[in-house]
Amino acid sequence: MAVTLVHDSPEQAKDNVVLLPRRVAAIGTIHLDGDWSDVVGEIEVRADGRVLLAKLRGSVTADWEIVALDESLLWHDGP
Repeated sequence: MAVTLVHDSPEQAKDNVVLLPRRVAAIGTIHLDGDWSDVVGEIEVRADGRVLLAKLRGSVTADWEIVALDESLLWHDGP
């Protein structure tokens, strides 16, 4: 799955580069009936200015296309 997030600032994007892998390791998923770490075997994340670019590799399911719409994996606190 590819994830692209546009932030208000480059600093927020850099902060989320660290946060997103932590969330994958620690958060359950409401759509896949388990934890993200059960289905994501590898994550590649980088920031380019205000944009976060991530590749999540693992057990791909049909649910991945709807997960980003309402899944807590992408939520984070910000200023």
